[in-house]
Amino acid sequence: MALGRNYRKLWTAAAISNLGDGVVLTATPLLAASLTRNPVLVANVAVLERLPWALFALVSGALVDRWDRRRVMSTVDIIRGLIFCVLGAAIIGEWMSLPLLYVAVFILPPIGSFLFAAAAAAPFFIDGASFIGGALIVALMAGHFRPTRDEGVPASKLSRDIKEGLKWLWRHPPLPTMALSLGIFNFLFNGAYSIMVLFALEVLHLRASAFGLLLLAGAAGSFAGSLAGPRVSAWIGSGRALVLIGLLSGLAMVAIAFLSNAWIVAPLLAIEAFGGIVWNVITVSLRQSMIPPHLMGRVNSAYRLVGWGTIPFGALVGGIVAKSFGIRAPFYAGGALLIVTALTLFRRMIPQIRSIEEAAAVG
Repeated sequence: MALGRNYRKLWTAAAISNLGDGVVLTATPLLAASLTRNPVLVANVAVLERLPWALFALVSGALVDRWDRRRVMSTVDIIRGLIFCVLGAAIIGEWMSLPLLYVAVFILPPIGSFLFAAAAAAPFFIDGASFIGGALIVALMAGHFRPTRDEGVPASKLSRDIKEGLKWLWRHPPLPTMALSLGIFNFLFNGAYSIMVLFALEVLHLRASAFGLLLLAGAAGSFAGSLAGPRVSAWIGSGRALVLIGLLSGLAMVAIAFLSNAWIVAPLLAIEAFGGIVWNVITVSLRQSMIPPHLMGRVNSAYRLVGWGTIPFGALVGGIVAKSFGIRAPFYAGGALLIVTALTLFRRMIPQIRSIEEAAAVG
């Protein structure tokens, strides 16, 4: 089936923006670590980066279901691009500070490390340009992208729209269990990885330029997971796959806590990234097959509020634990708790997901 010219434009815009994101994914924690080695202050970057999801997810989802989605994407990308360019200028002008970085990552919800080592401002200019370029491509998409309602039907209140999305989510298993499982997963995972840059620099004794190579292992795992996701789901079942991902991720985190060799840590990061992408393939496919198009923004925002809203709190707790008990501690604790959660809560998803898939196969 031909996906059309608009899909190709959207895909290109997303690819350009994601390339810039990948560069900054490495550079931002390195920038924080260059300003301070305090685990709590470094973790605060991850806290503020994800805090908007906890604060604005429900409202933004309801608004997206009302507004022209093409215009929203284009405008937001331009704003994000300009903010990243400001960060690059701040580094060049030597007026960069933690408060400025905090403000920028709050507003914004292996190439990067090499660029940071050579020219710290470069990754932020690249990401800024990538967002602006992506915005221009999205703006060129033809058609109308504002959700429509039946003629004569008055616009509903924003609060009513938000409640509708929340109610729909909680009345349709396995979505509530999936959202709660993702929330716990992200809390524990980000408790450890919010200070991963300090683990790499101080425990693995890597240079800044090598930090991106370490993350490259995760990128390779993510790519493999994107290809293997449907096969894994078909092979062992979607519910069992999610439980297995939780177990493997927890075991990998515990193993990393004991290690000081980057060559051994790298494949463990690849395993975790592989599992994370397979999780996304399975859960996003289920959500898209279940949620009505006119509720997509609201229900997905409610889902992400639960699933992603825990990230800033996990990062904050991880920073405090690392400062109090050492940089390895969040990996020990988070990994052990994730294993327990996978064997208890995650297992509840198996029959729920199976019933949905069986109903879809019959229907």
